[in-house]
Amino acid sequence: MTPALRARIKIAAFGQGVTVAELLRGLLEREFPDKRTENLP
Repeated sequence: MTPALRARIKIAAFGQGVTVAELLRGLLEREFPDKRTENLP
């Protein structure tokens, strides 16, 4: 990860009122959803 990308992520997290970890967790969950059938409604 480049320092510039890390800075953009930190700014985005701060703007959303979340930690960097929370922001990244949400991004990864959206990009790679759990497709197991037991989690479907």
